[in-house]
Amino acid sequence: MAHTHLLSGTFSTLPGANEARANAATTAISTAFTTDQLPRDFPTALWQAQEDRYLRYWDWFTGEALNSVIAETKRGVAIPKFPLHLNATRNFARKHSALLFGEVPDNDTALVTSNWRPRKGLTVADLEEKQDSPNRKHDKMVAEILSTIVNEVWVQSNGRSIQRENGTLSQFLGGCVFQFKWQPQRDDLRIPILIQTISPDFFLPIWNNDNYWDLLEGYVVYQITSAAARAMYGHEGSEAMVLYTEHWTKDQYSIYLDGEPLTSKMEANGKTKEVTFKDLPNPFGIVPFVYIPHLREGNFYGSSMVEDIEGLMLEYNARMADKGDAIRKTVHRKRYMRDVGNISMRVLDEGVQAVDLGKTPPTSKNPPDVFSEDPPQYSPALMGYTDELWDNLLREGHVSPTAFGEDEGSQRSALTLAIKMWPSTSHARAERDHWTDGLNQSAQIIIRMVRAHLSSTPLKGLNIEIPEDVFHRFLVTQSWMPMIPRDRESTVNEMVLRTQAKLASPQLALEEFGDIPDVEDELDRIIEWTKLMQEVLPEGSDAGGIDHSEPIVDNQPPVAILDTD
Repeated sequence: MAHTHLLSGTFSTLPGANEARANAATTAISTAFTTDQLPRDFPTALWQAQEDRYLRYWDWFTGEALNSVIAETKRGVAIPKFPLHLNATRNFARKHSALLFGEVPDNDTALVTSNWRPRKGLTVADLEEKQDSPNRKHDKMVAEILSTIVNEVWVQSNGRSIQRENGTLSQFLGGCVFQFKWQPQRDDLRIPILIQTISPDFFLPIWNNDNYWDLLEGYVVYQITSAAARAMYGHEGSEAMVLYTEHWTKDQYSIYLDGEPLTSKMEANGKTKEVTFKDLPNPFGIVPFVYIPHLREGNFYGSSMVEDIEGLMLEYNARMADKGDAIRKTVHRKRYMRDVGNISMRVLDEGVQAVDLGKTPPTSKNPPDVFSEDPPQYSPALMGYTDELWDNLLREGHVSPTAFGEDEGSQRSALTLAIKMWPSTSHARAERDHWTDGLNQSAQIIIRMVRAHLSSTPLKGLNIEIPEDVFHRFLVTQSWMPMIPRDRESTVNEMVLRTQAKLASPQLALEEFGDIPDVEDELDRIIEWTKLMQEVLPEGSDAGGIDHSEPIVDNQPPVAILDTD
């Protein structure tokens, strides 16, 4: 399987956002058509329309959309139309991303972890089989191996940061992309797979119209500097930028630089040979990308928050500028003089000066006078218009004032504040639906890639067991953390109550808490602690340290009381 070593993933180093975004897609499409890299039925018009949206979305995230100029001064200095540059897009995107992943513990796992479990049986015999039977135990161990593989790949791919980044990008770009790369040359990886983020505006998908999650082809297209192309691939070009293109189908893949197939020397089966990366076999049988939409609403591409708030943002900036002008005109009013001759400054006392307007001219009956224009009069309703705009921005952006730490100046219960966060949490739950499906598919891609190379050198020594019917026998799910602290408090109280009432096991409670890396190890430590408490506590005391002498009062959360005597 020499070709498997050609999927090393060392070919793609994404440029910075500002390096290639402005003209990446336009140049890529025109070049790809010239070199026959794109199929005839490629949806060019759809992609170009989407690219226009991406550019507009990025302008809002970076604030470029608010850089309009209305005029210039005599010295050529630009007069901005929106001098305050009040841009909620970036703030809202970050808050939604934080809410999407929730209160994640500070550990070394990804923000969202995958859990595999055996599927429930479809026959009476399967359902009657005991939980401690050899078959059930074996399937549970295999499921644990599958979970370990997927979560380890996320960890070694810096899963926390790339999930967080894509969570933010998806808010305003309408979606995010993960690419999965087989890297057999990385001897520091036990599972030689890495996950990489691809900016959606560098990704050109072709999907199955009957199933948006089924990608038929995938293009990665962007530009890199000629210096990078020379250092990485030995490519000599006369242009400052080089067009990099990856094209994947379920059967083959190709890599191009400026429309020409990449040629490189590769190590395969202990031999070095020159390989041209054009129409090489794809051993995975899948397009190794996952596009996760922000909110999918009748289209492959997800909806962007920019579409909901850009009009309000323009109006808010314009009216805040008017409000600033009104304040400036009130504080800095124009002043006028009449019937004034020579003006001089006089010192009345130490540090006290006065303006001397002079004497009244003999020929004039009017004394010298200085006055200012009356300030404009604004009604409270007019001055409160910007507050109404901000409230509408929060509504359309699905952000609660509580997310900014506002409690309306009064003491609120935790439950009340949690309910007030419902506009945000309900939106985040809808996002989690799409992320769960996308991460489930990501887990399946990782297992497919591993299973395709169980007999190859990187994995051969691990003796990993993955059955052929793995996707028929096992189901993958995602573990999400509570969105807000109140959720976690409720979970703790619920699990304490359920374990006290013998309606849940301690193991289930520990798993629900989500911040314990090894549940089995923690259970062993609890058992050791319980044995110790049995030795040191007075006879008749509860070894777990729970006082059951008093009943739990209604509407009062259960409290674990540790006996320290």
